Amino acid sequence: MTFEDKMNKVLKEHAANKKALAREIGMPYTTFLYKCKGVEYWNVIEFKKLSDILRLSDEEQAFLCEEVT
Repeated sequence: MTFEDKMNKVLKEHAANKKALAREIGMPYTTFLYKCKGVEYWNVIEFKKLSDILRLSDEEQAFLCEEVT
């Protein structure tokens, strides 16, 4: 499962709208879509904002950040 698949799964579970979420994080929608392609594109501050806004559990954070093999 790719990072993008994982992100889409988490967003669906939280009923999150990508456009509204990007606005809340403080980044352009197109940048958010690009960053959803891989965990390596996120910096710590952005990922923390994402986690806080969605109220991600530790398990959900680990699910998103674990290495894809």
